[in-house]
Amino acid sequence: MLPQAPPKALRSIRMLSEMLKNRADELGMSKNDIVLGYCELLKARGEEAKPVNKRNMIYRIFEGKTVPRLDTFKDLIQVLGGEVKVTWKQETEVKL
Repeated sequence: MLPQAPPKALRSIRMLSEMLKNRADELGMSKNDIVLGYCELLKARGEEAKPVNKRNMIYRIFEGKTVPRLDTFKDLIQVLGGEVKVTWKQETEVKL
């Protein structure tokens, strides 16, 4: 696990891991299916990606043992049939 991460960060990591696992279960995808899909996605972008080199990283993410980079998280969401969206909310009103 991440020994130096504060408790709040550990909860976030576990939530992320659980969210990914739950979605994979809904789709009937194994971690190996996700590794293969992730590698296909990277290869489609012209990046070198061999499942043997990505397997450990993805397994650690799904086990809540590591935090994925934002681009990796986005790619995993895409492999699981989703997308990441950001919605900005206006918090202040400017009067003229």
